[in-house]
Amino acid sequence: AIQLIKSKGYKQWGTNPDYANVDGNNIKGFYFLKKLKWNLIPAIDLKDNKCVRLTQGIEDTSKVYNENPVEQAKFFEKEGCERIHIIDLDSAFSRSVVNNDTIINIRKSVKTPIELGGGIRSRDDALFWFNNNIDYLIIGSLAVRDSKLVLEIAKEFENKIYISLDILNNKIMIEGWTE
Repeated sequence: AIQLIKSKGYKQWGTNPDYANVDGNNIKGFYFLKKLKWNLIPAIDLKDNKCVRLTQGIEDTSKVYNENPVEQAKFFEKEGCERIHIIDLDSAFSRSVVNNDTIINIRKSVKTPIELGGGIRSRDDALFWFNNNIDYLIIGSLAVRDSKLVLEIAKEFENKIYISLDILNNKIMIEGWTE
Protein backbone atom coordinates (compact mmCIF):
# COMPACT_ATOMS: atom_id res chain seq x y z
CA ALA A 1 0.00 0.00 0.00
CA ILE A 2 2.81 2.42 0.86
CA GLN A 3 4.48 1.87 -2.52
CA LEU A 4 1.19 2.58 -4.32
CA ILE A 5 0.70 5.73 -2.27
CA LYS A 6 4.20 7.00 -3.03
CA SER A 7 3.91 6.13 -6.72
CA LYS A 8 0.80 8.35 -6.99
CA GLY A 9 2.61 11.40 -5.58
CA TYR A 10 1.13 11.41 -2.09
CA LYS A 11 3.40 13.06 0.45
CA GLN A 12 1.66 12.25 3.72
CA TRP A 13 -0.70 9.65 5.00
CA GLY A 14 -2.10 8.64 8.35
CA THR A 15 -4.62 6.41 10.00
CA ASN A 16 -8.30 6.52 9.24
CA PRO A 17 -10.88 3.93 10.31
CA ASP A 18 -12.53 4.06 6.90
CA TYR A 19 -11.36 3.11 3.44
CA ALA A 20 -9.56 5.50 1.14
CA ASN A 21 -9.62 5.09 -2.61
CA VAL A 22 -6.42 5.47 -4.65
CA ASP A 23 -6.94 4.82 -8.35
CA GLY A 24 -9.77 2.40 -7.69
CA ASN A 25 -7.93 0.52 -4.94
CA ASN A 26 -9.64 0.57 -1.55
CA ILE A 27 -7.06 0.75 1.20
CA LYS A 28 -8.42 0.44 4.73
CA GLY A 29 -7.05 2.55 7.51
CA PHE A 30 -5.30 5.39 5.69
CA TYR A 31 -5.88 8.96 4.59
CA PHE A 32 -3.80 10.58 1.89
CA LEU A 33 -2.58 14.12 1.18
CA LYS A 34 -0.76 15.22 -1.96
CA LYS A 35 -0.20 18.84 -1.03
CA LEU A 36 1.26 19.70 2.35
CA LYS A 37 1.72 23.46 1.99
CA TRP A 38 -0.97 25.67 3.45
CA ASN A 39 -1.36 29.23 2.28
CA LEU A 40 -2.58 31.21 5.24
CA ILE A 41 -3.80 34.63 4.19
CA PRO A 42 -4.07 37.14 7.02
CA ALA A 43 -7.02 39.52 6.99
CA ILE A 44 -7.30 43.21 7.69
CA ASP A 45 -10.90 44.34 8.10
CA LEU A 46 -11.03 48.13 7.87
CA LYS A 47 -13.57 50.37 9.54
CA ASP A 48 -12.90 54.07 10.04
CA ASN A 49 -9.28 53.47 8.98
CA LYS A 50 -8.64 50.96 11.78
CA CYS A 51 -8.20 47.18 11.88
CA VAL A 52 -11.36 45.73 13.40
CA ARG A 53 -13.42 42.58 13.77
CA LEU A 54 -17.19 42.47 13.73
CA THR A 55 -19.32 40.02 15.66
CA GLN A 56 -21.38 37.98 13.20
CA GLY A 57 -21.04 40.71 10.57
CA ILE A 58 -23.05 43.25 12.59
CA GLU A 59 -21.76 46.72 11.81
CA ASP A 60 -22.00 48.33 15.24
CA THR A 61 -20.12 45.50 16.99
CA SER A 62 -16.64 46.45 15.80
CA LYS A 63 -13.71 45.88 18.10
CA VAL A 64 -10.47 47.67 17.21
CA TYR A 65 -7.42 45.41 17.08
CA ASN A 66 -4.93 47.85 15.61
CA GLU A 67 -5.16 51.60 15.08
CA ASN A 68 -2.57 51.46 12.30
CA PRO A 69 -3.48 49.21 9.35
CA VAL A 70 -0.31 50.14 7.43
CA GLU A 71 1.87 48.86 10.27
CA GLN A 72 -0.30 45.74 10.50
CA ALA A 73 0.24 45.01 6.80
CA LYS A 74 4.00 45.59 7.21
CA PHE A 75 3.99 43.13 10.10
CA PHE A 76 2.24 40.50 7.97
CA GLU A 77 4.77 41.02 5.19
CA LYS A 78 7.71 40.81 7.62
CA GLU A 79 6.32 37.52 8.94
CA GLY A 80 6.44 36.09 5.43
CA CYS A 81 2.78 36.15 4.42
CA GLU A 82 2.39 35.63 0.69
CA ARG A 83 -0.83 37.63 0.33
CA ILE A 84 -2.90 40.06 2.42
CA HIS A 85 -6.70 39.97 2.46
CA ILE A 86 -8.31 43.38 3.05
CA ILE A 87 -12.02 44.00 3.51
CA ASP A 88 -13.26 47.59 3.40
CA LEU A 89 -16.19 47.32 5.79
CA ASP A 90 -17.19 50.95 5.37
CA SER A 91 -17.55 50.46 1.63
CA ALA A 92 -19.40 47.19 2.19
CA PHE A 93 -21.88 49.18 4.30
CA SER A 94 -22.23 51.74 1.47
CA ARG A 95 -19.86 54.34 2.88
CA SER A 96 -17.30 54.32 0.10
CA VAL A 97 -14.03 56.27 0.14
CA VAL A 98 -13.67 56.30 3.97
CA ASN A 99 -10.72 53.87 3.81
CA ASN A 100 -9.41 54.57 0.31
CA ASP A 101 -6.32 56.51 1.40
CA THR A 102 -5.47 53.88 4.01
CA ILE A 103 -5.76 51.07 1.46
CA ILE A 104 -3.61 52.99 -1.03
CA ASN A 105 -1.03 53.65 1.73
CA ILE A 106 -0.98 49.94 2.57
CA ARG A 107 -0.41 49.14 -1.12
CA LYS A 108 2.48 51.62 -1.27
CA SER A 109 4.01 50.23 1.95
CA VAL A 110 4.16 46.51 1.12
CA LYS A 111 5.17 44.42 -1.87
CA THR A 112 2.97 41.49 -0.82
CA PRO A 113 0.03 40.91 -3.18
CA ILE A 114 -3.26 42.30 -1.86
CA GLU A 115 -6.77 40.99 -2.40
CA LEU A 116 -9.45 43.57 -1.62
CA GLY A 117 -13.16 43.21 -1.05
CA GLY A 118 -15.99 45.34 0.23
CA GLY A 119 -18.08 47.78 -1.73
CA ILE A 120 -16.86 46.95 -5.24
CA ARG A 121 -20.16 47.58 -6.99
CA SER A 122 -19.20 48.86 -10.43
CA ARG A 123 -16.64 48.60 -13.21
CA ASP A 124 -15.38 52.04 -12.14
CA ASP A 125 -14.74 50.71 -8.63
CA ALA A 126 -12.75 47.81 -10.09
CA LEU A 127 -10.77 50.14 -12.37
CA PHE A 128 -10.01 52.48 -9.47
CA TRP A 129 -8.47 49.68 -7.42
CA PHE A 130 -6.57 48.07 -10.27
CA ASN A 131 -5.24 51.52 -11.22
CA ASN A 132 -4.03 51.80 -7.62
CA ASN A 133 -2.12 48.53 -7.94
CA ILE A 134 -4.41 46.25 -5.96
CA ASP A 135 -3.65 42.75 -7.21
CA TYR A 136 -7.01 40.97 -6.80
CA LEU A 137 -10.59 42.00 -6.12
CA ILE A 138 -13.28 40.14 -4.23
CA ILE A 139 -16.78 40.87 -5.52
CA GLY A 140 -19.93 39.92 -3.64
CA SER A 141 -23.05 42.07 -3.94
CA LEU A 142 -22.36 43.00 -7.57
CA ALA A 143 -22.08 39.31 -8.49
CA VAL A 144 -25.62 38.81 -7.18
CA ARG A 145 -27.08 41.99 -8.66
CA ASP A 146 -25.34 42.03 -12.06
CA SER A 147 -23.52 38.80 -12.90
CA LYS A 148 -23.17 39.85 -16.56
CA LEU A 149 -21.12 42.90 -15.55
CA VAL A 150 -18.97 40.79 -13.23
CA LEU A 151 -18.26 38.39 -16.10
CA GLU A 152 -17.20 41.35 -18.26
CA ILE A 153 -14.90 42.63 -15.50
CA ALA A 154 -13.47 39.13 -15.01
CA LYS A 155 -12.74 38.85 -18.73
CA GLU A 156 -11.03 42.24 -18.73
CA PHE A 157 -9.00 41.42 -15.60
CA GLU A 158 -8.37 37.71 -16.12
CA ASN A 159 -7.43 35.75 -12.98
CA LYS A 160 -7.82 38.87 -10.82
CA ILE A 161 -11.45 38.54 -9.65
CA TYR A 162 -12.82 36.38 -6.85
CA ILE A 163 -16.51 35.96 -6.13
CA SER A 164 -17.60 35.86 -2.52
CA LEU A 165 -21.05 34.74 -1.49
CA ASP A 166 -21.89 35.27 2.17
CA ILE A 167 -24.55 32.87 3.41
CA LEU A 168 -26.75 33.23 6.49
CA ASN A 169 -29.55 30.75 7.19
CA ASN A 170 -29.28 29.40 3.63
CA LYS A 171 -29.76 32.88 2.17
CA ILE A 172 -27.19 34.90 0.21
CA MET A 173 -26.47 38.13 2.08
CA ILE A 174 -25.39 41.29 0.26
CA GLU A 175 -24.65 44.96 0.99
CA GLY A 176 -22.48 44.16 3.99
CA TRP A 177 -24.81 41.44 5.30
CA THR A 178 -27.73 43.92 5.51
CA GLU A 179 -29.91 42.52 2.70
